[in-house]
Amino acid sequence: MKLWRRIFIFMTVLVLTWSLTACRQDDEPNEQTPPKAETGEQIKLSDALIELSIWQQEDAAAEEIVTYEGAWPQRSFTFAVHDPEVAFKLRLRDGISLGTAELAEAVAVTGAEVRISEGEDSQSFLVTLTEIQDRAEIKLDDLEPFRLRTRQDHLMFVLNQSELRVPYSLLIHGESDGRSHVFVSESEDSIVLRFTEPMRPVEHPGTEWLSETQLKVDIAETAGTLPLDKYYSEDGNFVARKYHSLIIHQIPSRSWFDAASGGSVGWSGRDAYYDALLFSPDGSKYAALVQISEDTDGAGGHYGIVIEQRRQSPMVLEHAIHYRQNSSYIPVEWLDQQTLLYLSGFQVWAFDVESGLARQLTVEDEHQAVAFQYDQRSDRLFVLTQSPISRDGREYWQGSMSIYRGNLELAERIETISDPWPSTENNILPLRISVQSSGYYLTTYREGRIVTQYFANGEETEAPGQLIGTTDQGAYLLETSEGDEVMRVLWWPRGGSAVPVKPLADSSYIMFGGDLFARRAGVADTYYGYNPGRDEWIEWSPNAGRDSWIPHQRTAYYRVTD
Repeated sequence: MKLWRRIFIFMTVLVLTWSLTACRQDDEPNEQTPPKAETGEQIKLSDALIELSIWQQEDAAAEEIVTYEGAWPQRSFTFAVHDPEVAFKLRLRDGISLGTAELAEAVAVTGAEVRISEGEDSQSFLVTLTEIQDRAEIKLDDLEPFRLRTRQDHLMFVLNQSELRVPYSLLIHGESDGRSHVFVSESEDSIVLRFTEPMRPVEHPGTEWLSETQLKVDIAETAGTLPLDKYYSEDGNFVARKYHSLIIHQIPSRSWFDAASGGSVGWSGRDAYYDALLFSPDGSKYAALVQISEDTDGAGGHYGIVIEQRRQSPMVLEHAIHYRQNSSYIPVEWLDQQTLLYLSGFQVWAFDVESGLARQLTVEDEHQAVAFQYDQRSDRLFVLTQSPISRDGREYWQGSMSIYRGNLELAERIETISDPWPSTENNILPLRISVQSSGYYLTTYREGRIVTQYFANGEETEAPGQLIGTTDQGAYLLETSEGDEVMRVLWWPRGGSAVPVKPLADSSYIMFGGDLFARRAGVADTYYGYNPGRDEWIEWSPNAGRDSWIPHQRTAYYRVTD
């Protein structure tokens, strides 16, 4: 046979062989090459790994799907994905020599594009899947295949009310503390969760599967806490990781009353769970606050917001608020019968009860809202914000004020209402406002100290300290040290000078029904109302020595334990 014919036949066979191999790699997992130890010996990936975690991600946000350490699945599992990218994070034990090209030979993927890169160090790698189709599969050397299925929504759950002795429970997802919170009567021994999809049964102490979707949780045996990150549906869906655990709160029977009228307030079977009630202008509904987390010093925390209406299910708002006891009034107010304003995440939100939707009123990223008040008389909303500035290489907060009309359109903006506040030493600029019929009080930072100013009829007066609250005759102010220790309480009468109020040791100060009150640390059954005419504190026990609670608010609603 002639040489050229032999070369032609050889090249033809070579091309056919290459084509068949390429087609096989497109349709089937490729022939995988395992990693090598430093000795050059090839070992299985399962022996080389010390940790494997799977994450889904979109833009800068990432969410963990599952993590394995030391022990690997003995069968194939399916996991739901909700974001456009999925990253498999591999960490190898020391002494394993592997490059991205070698790892690529040990990875086979169908139904998605794959990108392989080094991780944070030489022993970690990222295998990233993009353009994931409805279903995808990845095989990592000798590990069992992982199957991915795209889903629109995360796994959800509700409470089975029929399993409760007192059928008034409350479920609030607290994104601020990463936990879901269930509130039930203290008479309950257990709760039953009903998932939205059939589940893979997972055994956990104090739990029992009643069906493929219903899980009974014994409150005592679980100590009222259930981790949620181990539960998956049969299709691999899971609860959003921003809620990593479930906390069960058992609440005693409690009632709300009005100190001004002596009558009861509220109508919901869930009122015992609430820490404040704020009624709409026509009284047809109220916004209830329920504490879902506590600050480390016990002087504040995050609160969920619930809308209660007669003969309707409660509406739980998506956002929570953060409130400190030494702050001014609770940052929640009604704009009108259907619109609730609240401050969450340094932004003011307007929630429409009819549609159930919230819209962000303040949208400027550089301006963080720290306080607001709506004045019904002028139909104006006053929003106090802080924004970062730099001077001489140091970072500061600068205060400003925006004034909105009743239709929530911006009417006026005052760019500077404070001196620069050192942001490296303090997180939040101490801004507060109280609007009166003839003017407004403004707490701010001027000339190195916290002061309160009163603006009326084109004139400005000033006194030391920050607002506790106001009356028709003047304002109560609080002076604190750099460590927020109370130095003194002041009464600042309209048109006069601020004078000290008789101190009450170990107390925090609030406004309750238009009067100054004090709460003593560790005392839950007795409060003290201030009599300005006699400059003395009057003891008040609203519940004959049993636990009670009065929130910092303009109304005189208080809660007692039955």
